[in-house]
Amino acid sequence: MTAMLNFEEKPDENIFKNDVLWLSRKLCFDYYNNKIVKILLRVLSIGVAILTILQTCLFLYRFDGRYFIKYAPLYAGSFFICVSVEYIPLSLTITRYFQSITFWEIDSGGPDIAKKIQKHAMCTNVCLVSCTIVGLVSAIFHIIPLEDDDELFYPLAMFEEFVPQWKNLWSWMYRLSFLTVPFSMPIPVYIAIYVITKSYFQVLLYLPFLENLNTGFDTTSNHLLIHDHNYQNTIKQRLVFCIKRHSYFSREMNSLNHRMYVTIATFSVMIIVIGVSVFAFLFSFQGTFENRYIRITTLVFTIATISIHVLYIGQLIEDACFRVYQTLVMVDWYYWNIENRKLYLVFLQNAQIIFKIKFSQNISISYQLGVSILKTIYSMISVMSNLRNVDYYKN
Repeated sequence: MTAMLNFEEKPDENIFKNDVLWLSRKLCFDYYNNKIVKILLRVLSIGVAILTILQTCLFLYRFDGRYFIKYAPLYAGSFFICVSVEYIPLSLTITRYFQSITFWEIDSGGPDIAKKIQKHAMCTNVCLVSCTIVGLVSAIFHIIPLEDDDELFYPLAMFEEFVPQWKNLWSWMYRLSFLTVPFSMPIPVYIAIYVITKSYFQVLLYLPFLENLNTGFDTTSNHLLIHDHNYQNTIKQRLVFCIKRHSYFSREMNSLNHRMYVTIATFSVMIIVIGVSVFAFLFSFQGTFENRYIRITTLVFTIATISIHVLYIGQLIEDACFRVYQTLVMVDWYYWNIENRKLYLVFLQNAQIIFKIKFSQNISISYQLGVSILKTIYSMISVMSNLRNVDYYKN
């Protein structure tokens, strides 16, 4: 058990070979190394980009408040898809960097921690696969034509207006492209979840070593331990081991966070824009939601679950890193010699800097970010609900 911990590294030589998050990894990385998949994604990106450019031009030409709000969700979603597809090649470079980091095997912290990690990994795999399946179901129901679909999907209205003789062909080609959305649009967020979760597991593996710095010695006779050279040397070795690991992993995680900095910020802003657009549309939609409940519920479930998950895992790693500091504060250092106390103070000072997945100086992926996003969405909905009553085209 943790009492028998050996203060030596057990590096995982191949983090993908026995990956407890193997199913999540396949959704995030593996399938996108296939050339056919790359070609399909490139075609999707070009097609969506062309439609988005055309839609932008028409927006500028015939703009009014109601017109904009009506098509804003799909318009924002089109940008999201384009950015997501373009981001996937970058994710492969993150994978290569991720493989260069020295990770510990999941049994390094003892069997209890290993079981906890395996349970969490299973829940993560189930969550991401479930979101993908529900997203696919949502895509299928969006493919099935419903009345007033041209009030929701601007390209359908474009086909009706500009190529009426070919509208059925282009409409079905457009609808079938929905099947690719669950495998492209959420991928950047999946990658963030995967990377943060793997990092969180490493913090969990590290904690038992801090909790067992004094293990193996009788601390009831502390006046004798002060002069026990074996004890003091053992404590020194353990402290050096923990300090090196803490310093190394903090440096690598900060470097990884820096690589994902712009991506996290970009997708956070886009999620806010899409959220605002969707809610504003729901409040202003004049048609009927009959026969659209499955579309709405599956779409909301997928978006909400993925968003909550990434905020949850961001909060988890922040809390785990704070536990590192808390555990270190509670260590019985009173019977250590001067040299070990100095090491301890240096360690304690470094541990005060709590690692967070940041994309600005003061904003990190956590529950606080979720609250901020909800407040922003609420504020912008108020503005957009007023915008629908302003018709710039008539003026």
